[in-house]
Amino acid sequence: MYWILPSGQQIIADSLLFPGVAAVDTGLYYSVGTTAEGCVDTLKREMVIYLYPEASAGADKIACIGEEVSFSIDVPGTSFYQWSNGTFGPTVYLNESDTVSVTVTYGPGCKFRDTVSVRFIDCSYSIPNVFSPNGDGVNDDFYINYPSARFGVLNIYNRWGELIRLITGQEPKWNGKNQEEVPVPEGTYFFVAGYKDYLDKPVEMKGNITLIR
Repeated sequence: MYWILPSGQQIIADSLLFPGVAAVDTGLYYSVGTTAEGCVDTLKREMVIYLYPEASAGADKIACIGEEVSFSIDVPGTSFYQWSNGTFGPTVYLNESDTVSVTVTYGPGCKFRDTVSVRFIDCSYSIPNVFSPNGDGVNDDFYINYPSARFGVLNIYNRWGELIRLITGQEPKWNGKNQEEVPVPEGTYFFVAGYKDYLDKPVEMKGNITLIR
């Protein structure tokens, strides 16, 4: 006994049960058997094959607090999408950190599932306009409070436009001293700061800072 697949391939079988191989083509499947008396009979069966979809709701995301992100999935021929947060349809919208899964029902009750996550972070920043590096432990350093930044460069210029200090790091801070670690006099200085945000995109800030002792 053997089966003939829609592709024309023949597979030996021990019974009328379909052999343990992957049926990947929609079409007519023939089971051909021979009786002990030498009679040949053919059983014809049409099968519609629903393949496991190559679909995804996308990669996990990071976004700023106050934004809204969406995840979408598209499985051709699908009539039912259900997300774990109660949303129905191919797209879900989120505005807070969460992990959600989507169950896709397609074909004659076949199911497919995918899971995605989004994390919302504080993308805000604040820039002081005065600091007092006098060693009292209060407001001794000038820095930009930018918690979501990945890396920063802080350039300090005097009133003549001369670069007097360059600081790099996750949170660059100026202690009121020049590159030789000599305290600079009171006055107004100018800064140019460059950061990489949470998406590694460049962010530039400029302004002035007043130093008092």
